[in-house]
Amino acid sequence: MIRVAAVDSSPEIREFMGEAIRSAEDVECVAIGSNGADALDIARTLKPSVMVLALEMPGIGGLEVLRSVMQDRPLRVIIYSSLGNRSLQASLALRLGAFEVLAKPSELDKPDLRAKAGKLLLQRIRAAQDSRLKVAAPDPTVAPMVPPMEDCPFKAIAIGTTSGSTSTLLPLLKSLPSSLPLPVLLFAQINGAMAPGFVELLNNEVGMRVLLAEDGMPVEPGTVYLSLPGRGCQIVDGHWSSLPEYSDDHSSGGLDASLESLANLYGDTLLAMLLGGIGVDGLEGLREIRNRNGVVLLVDPGSTPGVDTPASSLSRGLASETVPLVKLSSRVLALCKIRRG
Repeated sequence: MIRVAAVDSSPEIREFMGEAIRSAEDVECVAIGSNGADALDIARTLKPSVMVLALEMPGIGGLEVLRSVMQDRPLRVIIYSSLGNRSLQASLALRLGAFEVLAKPSELDKPDLRAKAGKLLLQRIRAAQDSRLKVAAPDPTVAPMVPPMEDCPFKAIAIGTTSGSTSTLLPLLKSLPSSLPLPVLLFAQINGAMAPGFVELLNNEVGMRVLLAEDGMPVEPGTVYLSLPGRGCQIVDGHWSSLPEYSDDHSSGGLDASLESLANLYGDTLLAMLLGGIGVDGLEGLREIRNRNGVVLLVDPGSTPGVDTPASSLSRGLASETVPLVKLSSRVLALCKIRRG
């Protein structure tokens, strides 16, 4: 007997899933839940062998449930998504260990389509039960020990990057604990339309909270703030404030203005790094950080996709240190006096 639990915020989908599961002699419906909290409780107390889990739910979402379940007590999870199996969230679910992602059925008021969707769901439940349990690989960067605020020599981290340097950025941000005692100010040279999706990607990959920075937003520790592309920024009385755009060219102006403003605010308590870039934007900002005794880390240009700006920075002597890509995360943790548990 296959012990199955199903969780979805839609009453119509819950009714359909319960009906389909109970129609099979070899499947037992152990619970039907309506939200992420239900899913976590069901997984912990009833220990089903297969869970059909919605991605889109208010409060605790499906990805958060999946991440927790696969770390605590792994089980076979079929993701039910209204976005289908081609969305960013679907890809992340598979990486977290989900068996597969199924599109939620539509037109459940039509008996033939309802019956067909029920048969498909049961087929995939049986396939999941017969499959080898997938367990996501543990992240070696988890559980760093966070120093008290007074032990960390910095008050903020500033990072300049490009969309092409995501493979460099992600390991770095994943190495930082969610309780980091300082904010991370991220300046990415990407198309403005990509910014919300980029924030979603980071939120589902890293432990820290990631926000798209908005005027008036308080700047708090343990949070990554993504600046809108092409805009300079400043922090006034602990709150984010954008400066006017410098030109229609998002590869010039904004980063220099932002870094200069942060250098003036934080002085020698600012840790800045450039992971990649285009053109010369950022060079004057880095120079001002060095003039104010802040620390500037540059990745070895030969080990990053975007080599133009880091190489230019090195040629101008703007780096406090040059770090090989594979050692970047550990060096940042060491500078912040954070050690892994």
